[in-house]
Parts: sequence; C-alpha cells; structure tokens
Amino acid sequence: MNFRYEPGECIESTSGIGGYYNLPAGATLVNFKLEIVSVEDGTVFPVTFNPSFGAGNFFNYYFQPSDFNYPVNNGATGEQKFRLSMVYLQNGSYKIAYSWNNYPYFDYDITMKCPPVPRAAKPLAGEKIFKLTPNPTTGLFKVILKNKLESARLEIRDLSGNAVYSKMLRNEKEIDIDISSRKEGVYIVNVINNKNEIYSEKIIKKIERLSCLLRQLFL
Repeated sequence: MNFRYEPGECIESTSGIGGYYNLPAGATLVNFKLEIVSVEDGTVFPVTFNPSFGAGNFFNYYFQPSDFNYPVNNGATGEQKFRLSMVYLQNGSYKIAYSWNNYPYFDYDITMKCPPVPRAAKPLAGEKIFKLTPNPTTGLFKVILKNKLESARLEIRDLSGNAVYSKMLRNEKEIDIDISSRKEGVYIVNVINNKNEIYSEKIIKKIERLSCLLRQLFL
C-alpha cells in the first residue's frame, strides 16, 4: 500500500490524497482507515475518510475541513502525520497493514493551526501576477512579476503566519530571495499592492540532499 499527500497545508485548505494498494493472494479488502498522528507526542486521532476506488487498485479522496472535526473537538494541535491502515480478510482472519505518506522533504503532513489572513487586506484567488522559480528551492529563488508595480510590499510567511521576510517594492520586476537559513517546508509568498490586495503563491523549501551527504562523508 502506497499513498501520497502534498504536505504543508492547514486543515482549512487541504488537498487530495491518492495511492495504490495490493492484497495478498486470496485476501479480501474490508476497509481503509485514516488517522493523524501527532509529531510532538504520538497521539492518534481518526479522520473521516471515504475514498473512491478506480482501476488498478487506485484510490483517492479530497478532504473537507469537516473531516477533521473529531481531532479538533478532542484536542489535536500542532503538526500531524497521516497514517493509513488497510484491513483485509485472509484465510478467515482479519489482518491490517499500515502506510505513511510517501512524500519527501517534510517532517509533517498537515498542521491543525491555520495562519491568519490580515483583516485589512483582500486575498485575490485565481489571479497570478508573479511566479517563483525554482520551486521547490534549496534556498535561493526569484520572484518574477508580470509587470512592475509602482508601490507594493513583498512578504514571506511560514504556515504559522510568522513573517520571515519583508521588502518594499518600487518598480521592480525581479527580486532575488534567499531562505537558505530557514527550515524545510512550505512558505507563503505574498505581494500586497497599494490597494491592499494580496496575491499569493507557495514556495517549497527543501534540504539540499547532495550537500548534506557530502558533508557527512567528509566531516
């Protein structure tokens, strides 16, 4: 059994989960169960999970915020990992197999805390006035605007809403950013124009695996 979920989201802006499963010869699938496991203390909470099944033993499911009502109402906090279990019947006995998210670079899959949106600003969904490259990045990347902005503010926030970078823009079209010192994960890049409108994109900071390996070999 293998599944993937793109990590870094909070429970109010989740994406989809999908994967494949294989059963032993003669076994019958009984059900799937999805749980979140606290990164901090290992506490386990069930999550509503009703996947759709397709050809080739494929399954997928798109989350709704209400799927996390039980964890929220029972004290789940902080960063969580998804754990998927598959119950099947083989030779008259019920058996269970577990799987964890098969997505690299992240220590967690989802966070219970969503960053606040500044009340004075208006997020604009669907409009793209800039792009980020490369994305994912190991630290260095560019913000490339479609058009120069006479006056705007560029900021980067982590998923807890903490600002990690801020810069005023004056007729700039390309801005070089360095977040090498920040931990790996997902960050939100906001461009806020002089009408207080927010345009947002996500940047993924990943660890430079080759450099880390070389340092380990030669230290």
